[in-house]
Amino acid sequence: MKRFICAVLCALAFSCASIPSLAQTGLEGFRSIYFVSGIPVDGTPVNSTSADVKFQVSFAVPIFSNMGDIEGLDMKLAYTHKAVWLLYAPSSPFKDNTFIPGLYLTVPLKLKGSNLLCGIEHRSNGRDDELSRSVNYIFGEYSHSFPFGLTLCANARVGFGWYDNLLTQDIFSKFYGYATLGAMYEYKRLSVLVSMTPSFAPFHLGHTVELAFRPWKSHLYHLFVQYHHGYDECFSDCVYGNNPGYNIRFGILITPSGARRLSR
Repeated sequence: MKRFICAVLCALAFSCASIPSLAQTGLEGFRSIYFVSGIPVDGTPVNSTSADVKFQVSFAVPIFSNMGDIEGLDMKLAYTHKAVWLLYAPSSPFKDNTFIPGLYLTVPLKLKGSNLLCGIEHRSNGRDDELSRSVNYIFGEYSHSFPFGLTLCANARVGFGWYDNLLTQDIFSKFYGYATLGAMYEYKRLSVLVSMTPSFAPFHLGHTVELAFRPWKSHLYHLFVQYHHGYDECFSDCVYGNNPGYNIRFGILITPSGARRLSR
């Protein structure tokens, strides 16, 4: 059933992305959409159980626009699905799925190039065994785009999480972190993105580096390279004493209109 759901989500992502305007479907882009495959680069032997496929799909449904006659004050519902799939292993199991529904408010700012996104978000891996993990939080995300192609972003969040059926702050303090800092530079058809998420007790710095190149005239499709290390990829990595792997993956990135590449 999980594979079927993921296949439907991927098909929806690619079919909607091929439409010039997502408005024709009643949907908007929210976070980026990508499909990548790769290997660990931390010394882990490369084989059918360590190589994997990772994908993300994300859409939003507008609820209210220009609330209170304030231009740009918009509310939307959105859903993001992130999965790490051991496609090359026997029986091709999913290592982990992350289900991310949320309610979001875009707040207009007077400073040109600045954006503020606030929201309430739930993230879980949908499991009910000893690796069941989830977080619920409110967040604020500020970004500023400069005219020379640089965008800076900061995301701060506070909430609570479940670990082994216990309500605890460990999910945030030890694994998920309370903040993420990011930067993206775009030059013609090339973009470079870097993000960092610190967690504590003990200190750990999750990080992501992405390179995207647009070989075609379309602004939707990019050739994509992603290097990642951190607990935010798989909740099943959130285990006391566990250190998540370092992975490099290659594939396709899709950025529908309105999608936020730097959004946590």
